[in-house]
Amino acid sequence: MQVSLHDIRDAVINIYRERKFLAATLRDTRTVVSRLELVIGVVVHLVFLFFYLLIFRVRLLPVLLRQRSSPLIAQPPQECLSYTIVITVP
Repeated sequence: MQVSLHDIRDAVINIYRERKFLAATLRDTRTVVSRLELVIGVVVHLVFLFFYLLIFRVRLLPVLLRQRSSPLIAQPPQECLSYTIVITVP
């Protein structure tokens, strides 16, 4: 059985196309994985923030209700500072 030059050329072209499609697929997969990693990271940080506020016994309901009625920027500075959590390290 002999292999012609035409068969070799077709095989090389097919390999090139498959590698090109594989590279595009891997690039898309990396994009999806990085986006998923970002979303999961944000969710985990929000959960930890909730637990930290729970541990420090910060009452969130009054803060959240006040935020719905008026934005934080429109409030007097004293009220803005009263909701700030300050953590100091000895």
